[in-house]
Amino acid sequence: MPKKAINDAKFKIISSRNNDLIKYISLLQNSGPRGNKLRADDKCAVLEGVHLLQAWLHSKKNYQLETIITTKQALENEEIRDLFYYIDEANLPLVNWILIDADLIQGLASTKSNHFVIGLIKLGSIPTAIDFTQDLVILDRLQDPGNVGNILRSCVASGFNQIISIKGTVSLWAPKVIRAGMGAHVHLNICEGSDLVDISKDFITPLLGTSLSVEAANIFEMTSLLKDPVMWVFGNEGTGISKEFSNISKGVFIPQSSKVESLNVSAAAAICLFECVRIRSNQF
Repeated sequence: MPKKAINDAKFKIISSRNNDLIKYISLLQNSGPRGNKLRADDKCAVLEGVHLLQAWLHSKKNYQLETIITTKQALENEEIRDLFYYIDEANLPLVNWILIDADLIQGLASTKSNHFVIGLIKLGSIPTAIDFTQDLVILDRLQDPGNVGNILRSCVASGFNQIISIKGTVSLWAPKVIRAGMGAHVHLNICEGSDLVDISKDFITPLLGTSLSVEAANIFEMTSLLKDPVMWVFGNEGTGISKEFSNISKGVFIPQSSKVESLNVSAAAAICLFECVRIRSNQF
């Protein structure tokens, strides 16, 4: 079967590592403070890999794709060619096509792959208004990108589509978080860098937080509360939720064997969210 034709004239060729765009994306891919600050200030992020870009392009947020970058070698891959074919056919506005030399991949890609393709997205025009009457997840100073990405995936799978991250939480658009989320971001309403004092005045639904206290409520005995919208707060991997959140939330305990001190926060989050799904599915 012949390959689909791509409008090669749309590609701009970049062969120098000193190119401003190459240096800019390298900084965005940095997981440290410089990368976090740049992503926050410019409201930009990088999507890496064909499957993440497929999810973004086929969502209602596809207009936020600003630039897509690949190599001549990667264009031999059918899925990557289809990405450009889709962009061309859909006539998406303001999408820059960039072709780079293979030796420029280092610094732009966070993983090794023979099928290099990344996209630069603008986040500034994505709505972030939170509806506090509906289900909501709050991330309180979580630091591990894998945990955060896994929680975001569980949120999408369970229907908790609103996310607030409190200051001190790892950037939700950091490369490792995006990779762990495996496409979850495109389905979520994400509000980053919030302060408890600023958002607490808007709380309407019950605020629940995981706890190891024997006085906390057993999650498997909370049918009446979990059948309606709630807010879950999940805290730092080492210290749990902050004292400020503990003071205003209802403690929830997940029964577990005494052989372990506690559950990983992403595992605990999945249990809490899917207990809501289980209870609500039994209402019908």
